[in-house]
Amino acid sequence: MLHAALGLSAVVGVAVWGTVWFLAFWAYRRLRLPAIPWLAAYALVRMVLSLAPPIFMRAIMDGDAPQRPFVQGLGLSTESLLTIWRYVAISIGTVADGVVIALLVSEFVYVLSNSSLAQGVRIPSILSVPRSHATAFGLALLCICVLRTFAVTAIWDIWASS
Repeated sequence: MLHAALGLSAVVGVAVWGTVWFLAFWAYRRLRLPAIPWLAAYALVRMVLSLAPPIFMRAIMDGDAPQRPFVQGLGLSTESLLTIWRYVAISIGTVADGVVIALLVSEFVYVLSNSSLAQGVRIPSILSVPRSHATAFGLALLCICVLRTFAVTAIWDIWASS
């Protein structure tokens, strides 16, 4: 029964992501929104890189990762280290979410300003800044995604050298 539920969950997940990718491709082709490829690249990179943290956490929890002198000197337990790592990951993820929202709002404002619904509506120009700098925002988003995944590994390596 569990295997059937997991299989159904995987099928639903593939269907949902397939629909999202199809709609993103359609919106990009139809409306020429420059943020869509960056958002799609972010989603793809985030899905691939999300496989690394559980492996790293499993090594810590199983005791396969060596105890670092710096961690022991501070009196941090494994649970404390994982808690700090989660706070760092959540903080960096919040910044990434903010960039995604800025890109989506700027594209929505662009579509709205070009539609007949927005006749006579004055939209603040600051909302269109991410659209005009979509490449910079997209590259920042990808860098934040990579930073979020490998922040703990870098901290762990620094602790190893102390």
